Amino acid sequence: MPTSAQDDAKTEPSRPVGRPLRPDAQECPTLANSIGRTVARTNLSRSTLYRLMESGELDYVKIGSRRLIPEQPLLDLLERHTVREAA
Repeated sequence: MPTSAQDDAKTEPSRPVGRPLRPDAQECPTLANSIGRTVARTNLSRSTLYRLMESGELDYVKIGSRRLIPEQPLLDLLERHTVREAA
């Protein structure tokens, strides 16, 4: 027979994982993206992002061992690779 603690665990709602967003987080513009966030936003692989950074095609900021991709260089990269159909 289940104990009271087991019953409570089954009925307790799941809590979100990680830090909650700040109340004003929706209003803050993104200044720089982590590699993981950039992968999620662009559907480019990590290796493609690192190759673009190493070739100088994608500017990044390095703080310690962490690389961050500022928003504008990411938008510039996408603009340079945008294919426009001839009319």
